[in-house]
Amino acid sequence: MKYDVLATNAESWPPFAKTLVFHLLLRPIRKILFKLKTLVRDSEIPLEQNYIKFCDLMEVFDTRNLLSTAGAGGSGSIQQRYLETTRHQWQFFDFTPKFSILLPVYKVSPKYLREALASIALQTYPNWEVCIVDDASNSPELTSVINGFSEKYPEKVKFSTNLTNRHISYTSNECLKQATGEWCVLLDHDDRLYPNALFEILRFINLTPHMSVFYSDEVVIREDGQTLGQTFFKPGWSPILNLQTNYCAHLCAYRTSLIRQIGGFRVGYEGSQDHDLIMRAADESKIPPVHVPFCLYQWRVHPQSTASSINAKPYAAENGIKAVVDTCKRRGLPLVGADYNSKTFHYDLQFQVLGQPRVSIMIPTRNQFELLKRCVDSILFKSSWQNLEIIVVDNGTDDRACLDWLDVMSSQKKLKVVRDDRGFNFAALNNLAAKQANGEYLVLLNNDTEVVSPSWIEDMLQYAQMQDVGCVGARLLYEDGTIQHAGGVLTGYNIANHAFKKLSETDRRYIDAIVTTRECSFVTGACLMIKRSKYLAADGLNEAFIPNGYGDVDLCLRLTKDYGFKHIYAAKAVLRHYESKSRGKSVETFERLYMLQKWAQDLCLDPFLNFNLARDEFFESDHNWHTTVLKDRHFGTMLSDTVAEIFS
Repeated sequence: MKYDVLATNAESWPPFAKTLVFHLLLRPIRKILFKLKTLVRDSEIPLEQNYIKFCDLMEVFDTRNLLSTAGAGGSGSIQQRYLETTRHQWQFFDFTPKFSILLPVYKVSPKYLREALASIALQTYPNWEVCIVDDASNSPELTSVINGFSEKYPEKVKFSTNLTNRHISYTSNECLKQATGEWCVLLDHDDRLYPNALFEILRFINLTPHMSVFYSDEVVIREDGQTLGQTFFKPGWSPILNLQTNYCAHLCAYRTSLIRQIGGFRVGYEGSQDHDLIMRAADESKIPPVHVPFCLYQWRVHPQSTASSINAKPYAAENGIKAVVDTCKRRGLPLVGADYNSKTFHYDLQFQVLGQPRVSIMIPTRNQFELLKRCVDSILFKSSWQNLEIIVVDNGTDDRACLDWLDVMSSQKKLKVVRDDRGFNFAALNNLAAKQANGEYLVLLNNDTEVVSPSWIEDMLQYAQMQDVGCVGARLLYEDGTIQHAGGVLTGYNIANHAFKKLSETDRRYIDAIVTTRECSFVTGACLMIKRSKYLAADGLNEAFIPNGYGDVDLCLRLTKDYGFKHIYAAKAVLRHYESKSRGKSVETFERLYMLQKWAQDLCLDPFLNFNLARDEFFESDHNWHTTVLKDRHFGTMLSDTVAEIFS
């Protein structure tokens, strides 16, 4: 459907006609589309994109401003009112520093540059300057554009030109030399800032004035300026994820003194200079970068941009790997492999497992002979890691075949049997095994799992050995091959869920999160590795109040709160999980109440699930949430009017 054509034609309709179409036609259709996109998630039909476009179309017919959110067809007037608020709200902040916008320029389309400069002029926070350096473009037209902007804002523009082409890092440092602001903001010459960009960075600076680096959400736009796909609502600071991809990218703001302290942009890292910068800045400041969960930046995709493809700048991947290797050395991480993945555009990293630590695999069970045998056999015959012990915690097995098999396996020293005939308490069974384990590392493993990838232990161990890591989880698959677990997400009142549940392994949403190792707030206890000393220090799973349901969530949250540990989803460690076949699913009402009373704030604010996303496992926009993002046509009109005003 040509939504833009319909919207354009309807602009000239009389109000009563728009209102009639809105109530009798569009609202019923929207309800149907909403239900379809909710029910049919894995479809070749782009229901989500069509729904968003349809909601945008509804705005044209919303003469009475009945719609209140973007997802429900939010009225542009809401965004306009928000922008008006930002024009004066900054006056109530304690800190109102100057922002220096660093803008290196080289042979860019004059149209793109005019739009970039116009987006600066549209900022609702007025205390800014722009530091422009032309890297010997030798283009009179570009010089004319910059001079035109300088004439309009003579006190705010600093402009110089390199005598010869020196490339992006050198040119960015020349921009940095001009900066007089307390904070520097990075803008590419073909991209655009939303009008609220500096204001929101400023707001978060005032919220956390001791921090030194901030990054925001972003959206990719086409050559014509229309948004391409959905806004990238990013996770909080994730060092392991950031090693693999510069997901922070745009918009980034740095304390100027910090950038100068670390030597600015490094020559020799062109194409990945921004990635290198944020990793060095984070390490130098010793304080994690702050995520500003607002879409403040439009990253333009065109044949010469890295937003389009790394093929446009093949050197960027090589320099990116170099920056990652440097960072791992600084952080003391034993990196032994780093390769560029041309499918995900990420760096595939491999860390050395230090020594040959013993791994104790703990499997609670009762009867279920076939399930247990398949699980144990897969460990013994498929695992490449040999220094392990298997501890079967027998919780009252009375099946003769299972008991005989356990006796045989135990006599052959292939596993150790620990018995606990008390009522089923998953937490107590694991805690009992942990106390008797001889391994330096523990693996909590359900008896209804089966090893798929031979290196699963090594793939988890390389992260579990890191000092700041608590629990490490694996990629678990249902019997049909769809995702059962790819990290955990905290979902507020509903407590928690597994990310990307029931989606295909090939689903590429959220920067290929299913196949990318990354931080998350918890990992499932169905397959969880942790250093034994850390497990015991935290007193293991909570036997008294969370015996069965959310023990893994509670353990991870306690390890984070009490010890500052992070938790890792190890995407390369793959097992099959025949979920809860042995005991069935059981979550007591009290366990939910306990979790809500103890962890309410954490459950509502998962740092790795952007608050603009729905509180579920699919990482899709929350269409019931008010948004500050301007619609394409509203922002486009503002830009075109500003371009005409400045450059005509």
